[in-house]
Amino acid sequence: MTIDATAWVYALGSDDLFESGPAEDKLVNLGPAAVPLLARALEREPAPVRVGVVGVLDRLKLPEGEPLLLRAAADDADEDARHAAVQALDGVKDAQRRQVVEAALHDASPQVRRAALALCAKLCLAPAAIDRVVQIAIDDQAPPTGAWALLSVAAILSEDPKTLRATYAAAAIEEQARPLLVSGISLEERTRAALLLAALGDPAAAPVLVQAAREAKGQPYRLHVVYALGEVGNCDAVPVLTDLLRSSDVTMAAYSYDALRKLAGRGVPGATQALAAYKRPPPPGLPPPPP
Repeated sequence: MTIDATAWVYALGSDDLFESGPAEDKLVNLGPAAVPLLARALEREPAPVRVGVVGVLDRLKLPEGEPLLLRAAADDADEDARHAAVQALDGVKDAQRRQVVEAALHDASPQVRRAALALCAKLCLAPAAIDRVVQIAIDDQAPPTGAWALLSVAAILSEDPKTLRATYAAAAIEEQARPLLVSGISLEERTRAALLLAALGDPAAAPVLVQAAREAKGQPYRLHVVYALGEVGNCDAVPVLTDLLRSSDVTMAAYSYDALRKLAGRGVPGATQALAAYKRPPPPGLPPPPP
């Protein structure tokens, strides 16, 4: 029996989920027989179709489909297709995926870089790649991308400090971030550098973090700053955290309370008194690291 699945492939590019969804299901149900057709589609169909093809390959999770995902992640001309392909590499077992993810850290598209950063937290091994993650955390002009880089660095540093990845990350922070505590051209740049040093547990980050918490209203990393002050802050952090504790922003108040609680636990002067003077009900639970 011969099945003409061409119409299903074309339907993958439809904005109508009632058209693209059933087409994707039919192609997935074809199993390995769909792979040659999907390979041709990646070579010659328009970008929306290629994005849909990547989704089918991701669901199929076949060894013969992995080279197609790797090639799309590395070379597709459309950023949405590259983004979808990089995300799909999480389920790929081919040894080349690490190199493709590390290369995607240099992609011109912020969304592709973010997808690469999410995987880099568990995959990246090359010193140059981890150095690049630290660079993105400091320099990237897209705040969500910089935040993903911070999370990736934190994940790498949470490993045994003796692992090569953690050693590379600490060395990259020392080389790139520490000089910026003083020489950074803006408060935001110094703040990003301080957040990286705080991830190392370095109290030298505290003065910049205190300044950022006090002055940088609306700054995209302010929750990260407050969280970091709980880890490395000193008595200078207590007044600014006390002010933020009164914030009408419930999330900010919760993170400020948690930071003061951590400072009190470390015996930082004034933190216990600030908590005792707080008249509202304490925030429920402990907030996780900021997203």
